[in-house]
Amino acid sequence: QDGTLSVLEISNGSGLGQLNVDGGVLTLTGSAAEVKELNVGLGAGSNGDLSLTGKTLTVNRLQIAVDGLGKLSLDGCTTNVTSELVVGDSDRGEMTQTGGSVAAGTLRVGFHGSSQGQYMINGGTLTVASIVQLGGAGQGTITQTSGASVEVGGDVWIGAAASSRGRWNVGDGHLLVNGDIAVALVDDGAMTLGGGTVEVPTGTLSVYSAGSLSGYGLVDAEVASSGSLRASAGELVINRDYTGSGTITVDSG
Repeated sequence: QDGTLSVLEISNGSGLGQLNVDGGVLTLTGSAAEVKELNVGLGAGSNGDLSLTGKTLTVNRLQIAVDGLGKLSLDGCTTNVTSELVVGDSDRGEMTQTGGSVAAGTLRVGFHGSSQGQYMINGGTLTVASIVQLGGAGQGTITQTSGASVEVGGDVWIGAAASSRGRWNVGDGHLLVNGDIAVALVDDGAMTLGGGTVEVPTGTLSVYSAGSLSGYGLVDAEVASSGSLRASAGELVINRDYTGSGTITVDSG
């Protein structure tokens, strides 16, 4: 039988401060939780599922689907991950953010081989101080909807290792990257816009041979491509220089 825990607030003490959700039901009746490490789906064969609404969550390290399945849903929450946020560490993990804000030191989606990670951002903001890696050695996808805004302090690597697969669906959102973007850095990678904006003020958006940049919207970046560039379903505007040897396709209609 699954366990059930109801607690007013969770505060971090001087010890390990680890919270593992491997099944059952955790209900936070108060407004805040603070732990050093939060794992959703830690144990082999586990199926962790945690949903929070309107809470303040502060953790040093947050991992979803370590050796089991994991799902985290945040609705209108304020979340601060001071170190690393991993969605799909070694298994299948999902994170859904609806409104609110998430801040993390680094973000990895689909980290290790055979992992699958999905991060869906429905409105709200995501701020990553350092790097974002989609498809470390697994499959990683970020999807922005409802005008979600993402800012990355460092580089973005999509398809970052052999046999990996990375997807960034910007949708109608805004993506600001203060470093470089590498699409299909090592293996399969793609970035798709649906009326949104990708902004790279000082770096380069590089599309490697196994990668693609497609859709419609605004790309405010220097673009270098040996992969595929496709304008579809509307106007795709690159308002700075484009260089490369890849293919360019403009769909009809």
